[in-house]
Amino acid sequence: MPPTQDASSATVASTSPPNAYGCLLPSAGLHALGLLLALSPLHWTVVGYLLVLVGAVLLAITCGLGRLPADSPERPRALRAANHHVVYGLVATAATVVVGVADTGSTAIWMGYLCLVPVGTGLYTRAQLIGRDRVLPAAVANVLVVAVPVLCVVGAPFAHGTGRSPAIALLLMIAGVGLLGVSLLCVTSRALVPGAVLLFLVAALTLNNFTSGLQAWLNVAGQSQDCRLLDTTTFRPRAASPDAVHHYQCGERRVDYEQASGVTPISDAKLVVDRTGITDRALPGEETPGWRGVLWLVNLGAIVAALGAVVLLGRNRQRNAAQPQT
Repeated sequence: MPPTQDASSATVASTSPPNAYGCLLPSAGLHALGLLLALSPLHWTVVGYLLVLVGAVLLAITCGLGRLPADSPERPRALRAANHHVVYGLVATAATVVVGVADTGSTAIWMGYLCLVPVGTGLYTRAQLIGRDRVLPAAVANVLVVAVPVLCVVGAPFAHGTGRSPAIALLLMIAGVGLLGVSLLCVTSRALVPGAVLLFLVAALTLNNFTSGLQAWLNVAGQSQDCRLLDTTTFRPRAASPDAVHHYQCGERRVDYEQASGVTPISDAKLVVDRTGITDRALPGEETPGWRGVLWLVNLGAIVAALGAVVLLGRNRQRNAAQPQT
């Protein structure tokens, strides 16, 4: 007679947990291979995009590891795999930023957004396994709560910078806002309102950087110069683009002044230019700071106030946690 299989062993085999690294390695491997093909000198962009997209989808599916039973022997491996998700995503995003600085194309920037997927899946899995208030180490969360608003403030001039700097600044600020949201869950887990207010204000500043950050920056780092009109480039009217860009020669520098079409540019004008050279955009003196610059400064002041409330709340929480329970 053929040997009969024990019913209990068959049940265990059918309900055995998935191997965490067996799920991670193929998905991360496809993602990394697609990234390499798209950003390397081969420039296999289409194949690279397809592999990165497939890898990102498979990485998102691995979030199911967060639902492993509490007594599952695979939970420690799943937690380590989630950590590797985060590390790989951060390294890959940094690589796309480095390539994006040197490359004139947009492939690296779009790949950077897809590289944020492993970071998100890793943090989500960690939150499922160990709790959302412990998804990041306390020291890391405290640093990010302060560093991300500072990053968004510093991003104001780069949002109007030369080359690929506006696209890179947007990528970094979006990633920062996401990490700030996760950090605030750790710092203000029992009082979400102050954290939500700070997150909203930082997200609003990210948008304001592209609409009014130039006015605020030139109010701080600008200098007035006599400029001579060279020529004008006219664009098809769009919501996100100016109708015309006037090119001026200001001393040894060439700067651009964006203006609506139909407005006659002044041949000889006195413009405020960036003395640091971060941006090649210029504005007339009456527009610095202007009402847009004032709006940006008000947004900054609100962030400082909200950040102070969150920091005090976090300190009180740590102090209460350190007190012995009676």
